[in-house]
Formats: sequence, structure tokens, C-alpha cells
Amino acid sequence: MGKRLLFGVTACALLSACGHQGAGSASIPTTSTAASNSTPNLLGSHWPATAVAPGTLLYDDGTRLWGYRLDGRRRLLWLHPKLRVVTVAASPIGHELGYVAGSGNRQAVYDLRPDGRITTLYAGQLYQQPVFLRPPGNRAAQPRWFFTTSDSGARRLWMQTSPDTSAAVAVQLHGGETPDVATGYPGSANSELTVLRQVGPPTFEMLYDQDMGLRGDVLHWSRFLSIGQSDGDFPPAWLTPRSVLVASAAAAAAYATVRLWSLCPAPTSRTVTRYRIVHDPGDGAILGALLALDDGRALVVTASHPDVWSVLSVASGSITPTPLPLGRGPGSWTVVRPASRSTTC
Repeated sequence: MGKRLLFGVTACALLSACGHQGAGSASIPTTSTAASNSTPNLLGSHWPATAVAPGTLLYDDGTRLWGYRLDGRRRLLWLHPKLRVVTVAASPIGHELGYVAGSGNRQAVYDLRPDGRITTLYAGQLYQQPVFLRPPGNRAAQPRWFFTTSDSGARRLWMQTSPDTSAAVAVQLHGGETPDVATGYPGSANSELTVLRQVGPPTFEMLYDQDMGLRGDVLHWSRFLSIGQSDGDFPPAWLTPRSVLVASAAAAAAYATVRLWSLCPAPTSRTVTRYRIVHDPGDGAILGALLALDDGRALVVTASHPDVWSVLSVASGSITPTPLPLGRGPGSWTVVRPASRSTTC
């Protein structure tokens, strides 16, 4: 299983060609929980709530949150206590941030609110980015954070239900599959669930969640469409609420293939490009990196320029290196996206 650089394909190999149904598989019961008041808040009680323009790239190096431009210029947004694990996600227009942060084997999910307050949503074993999604069918509904946990080896998907409370989402999957990370365009109701299949060699599979677009039951996901599998953990890159890039590569492959999925009105896909991928020099694992920049471009890391981000044009398939350094610290990258009026297909 590949290491994560930041944040997850042959299509439908073990599933039916028309989708991924969880019939007959175990589901995770919905259970409410509140973050323990005894959990130390490693980020403090407040943050500057700095306004961040859409298109800004955010990177936290463990002590500082930076706002970057593609030309490599940056400005300091926040100085905070030193952290060993930092993963950052942004709401639309960057008015609210989600942090997974810790100093050892235990981390916490923090909600950095627009009013400057920091609340703790969950404390345990976490490592993936949260995602900010909106309940379907209601454009006025308040988006909330979704995140995955791996306490005692049991992976679960959670949804924020109040400023400091979360509930487990029941996810119906095949045997040997567990949730890895949920993704989606920030603020939209379209989402994807990357699962880890542990039957045979571990494999990541991306599943488009068709429940959120069809009904309002955000605490039960059971109807999925497979949109890719990979030996490397590439994060899906949502260009818009209705289109997503999915990368795939076999463990020993030199190249990754990027496909564009258009989800509405009916899911279709096409190949965008292939590029040489970066492997970890220690164990040879794929260092997956794919990050949506806007509705027509994404950021990738290629073997030709492994120390900087490169821009992938979805229209032409061309890849151009930038001066933007990749960064090898404990943090992760995210892009502040504009708000969208779309909720579902």
C-alpha cells in the first residue's frame, strides 16, 4: 500500500459494471459521539479567521499556515503551536477550515470557525483530510464536515452534526472493504468515498456516492458507482460539483492515467492524459498527488519535476511545471475554491 503524500483506479474489476451495491454486506451502525472536553486543544481556542481569496493554495508546515500563489509567492496567515501531523481542508471561499492535527499517534479534527473560534469534533486516530459537504436538496442548508477515523484498526466515516458533535455514517460495502476518505467539491452535495479493499493485495477504489444526490439521508450511504481503482492512493480532484478527475496506477507502473468523470446527467468518462509518477525512494510506493486548482486545471507531481507542483490542463492534457515548491514536511496542501450554487445533479 502506497504512502500518502497529501491526502485516493482498471474500472469495476470486482464489481458489477453498472455500479457498486452493498447488498448482503455489513454496515456500520450510526452512533453519536461528542468530542471529549478533556482532549487537549493543540491549536488553541482561536485563530485569525483571515479572509482568503478563491484560488489561494493553503499549506501548513507544522507551525505556520501559508497562503501561496502559483508563482511561489506566499504570505503568512497564522502562526500556531508546533504539530507533528497537520492536514488542512477549506470550505468554499475559505471562511472556515478543517484541521486534522496531532503530536503523536492520536489526532483530533478541529473546526476553525468563521467567528475565530476553534472547536474539537473528534479525537482519535485520523490521517486524512476532512471535506465540507452540503446536505442534498437544500441550498440554504449549512454544510458540515465529513471525516474518516481508524481507531483500533476499525475505519469509519463521520459527519459533523453540531459545532462540537459528530455522528457515524452507516456505509454499506462489500466484505473486505473499509472507508478510507470522503471527498467532494467543497460545499456541494455530490461526494465520493475512497475505500481500501483488503481482499488480496490492498487496493484503493473510488466510489461515487449516489445516495446523497437522490435522497436526504446523509447518515446512510449504500448506493455507489465505481469510478476507478489504483494501487496508489491518489485523491480524486473535484473540478466542479459535477466533474472529477481520477488517477490510477499499478504498483510497479511508471505512468499514471488521469480520467475525467462528468457525473451529470449520466456518468461518463474520458482519458485526459498519462504522466510519469513519483515513487518513494525508500520502499518504492507510489506518491499520489492530484489537486484541483479550478474548473479546468489540476496540480500534479511528476517524475520529471518531483520537487514542484505542475499544472495539468484538462482541455489539452498538457502538463507544465510551476515554481511552487511541493514541500516535504508534516503538512498537506489544499486549494480555496469559489462557492457553488449547485447542490446535486
